[in-house]
Amino acid sequence: MNENNNDKEFYTFIKTTVRLARAIQSEIYQGAKNKHITKLEIDILMVIWVSDNHQCRPSKLIDFLKITKSQLSRSLTALYEKGLIEKNKDQSNKKYLIVSLTKYGQDLVVRNASNIKFAMEQEVEKLSNDERKILNETITF
Repeated sequence: MNENNNDKEFYTFIKTTVRLARAIQSEIYQGAKNKHITKLEIDILMVIWVSDNHQCRPSKLIDFLKITKSQLSRSLTALYEKGLIEKNKDQSNKKYLIVSLTKYGQDLVVRNASNIKFAMEQEVEKLSNDERKILNETITF
């Protein structure tokens, strides 16, 4: 009986986290679509935002997002042309490029994060008491 209960809780946890992840993803990409930004470009902006000092090397983006240099190059060019990022030489080693968000890029990410938070709150409100209990027991910060 206990094993069945654990299976049910695990299934509920997976179902609930997938539901929440879809809500987040939907909100992220809806904001991007409205700004004519591709999904990859919004992913790049988000990775830069969460990086130290809101800046990183292109190699970090390639590694984290599992994309090719060509994909990154096209996306960085598009983001630069849209005024969302800056490309500068690394002050400690001039042979490396550092990518950072412009003020406009930062504003876009922060606005998007606010929309994501609101969407998450709405989605959590829809959870049943059992789903909330299992989520609270499983995810601790």
